[in-house]
Amino acid sequence: NKPQDYLRTSKEMATLHSSFFENSTNHLNQKSMFYYLKDNKNHVFYNKISLAIVQVSGLEADLITIGVNPKNQRKGIGSKLLHLVSLYLKDLKVNKLFLEVACNNKAAIKIYTNIGFKACGIRKNYYPKCDGLESNASVMVYNVSRKNGKLDKKKLQKLYPTG
Repeated sequence: NKPQDYLRTSKEMATLHSSFFENSTNHLNQKSMFYYLKDNKNHVFYNKISLAIVQVSGLEADLITIGVNPKNQRKGIGSKLLHLVSLYLKDLKVNKLFLEVACNNKAAIKIYTNIGFKACGIRKNYYPKCDGLESNASVMVYNVSRKNGKLDKKKLQKLYPTG
């Protein structure tokens, strides 16, 4: 994207991201999204219904966020996106992908576990909530180097033009 497109795209991304976390203050704003778009260590996969942001540092990466518009959830879109992101990271020679997920987010933990993520730690009081309480995060890791499959870069670019 051209730099002038980043303002519009970052606003769209922030709006989509806030729909993932309607009962939380844990969403990223336009300024944050703009930063992720312009910083080359971040890899953004965004279309009108799904979003993933990954920060790569050497042989490791952190999944900053991933989500699907609530109207399109439970259709396997998030799992497919995570599969594409994993193949993309494998192409970059990344070995491990880390993420944090709220300990009470059983649906997400089940998806991550089914994909192959393993719990490797807890972060106490990591996520703030609207009611003033905080929730713990489970830290999970995935061995990207063991991922099977080959990345179809044309398909990825078609589905996620920001990637």
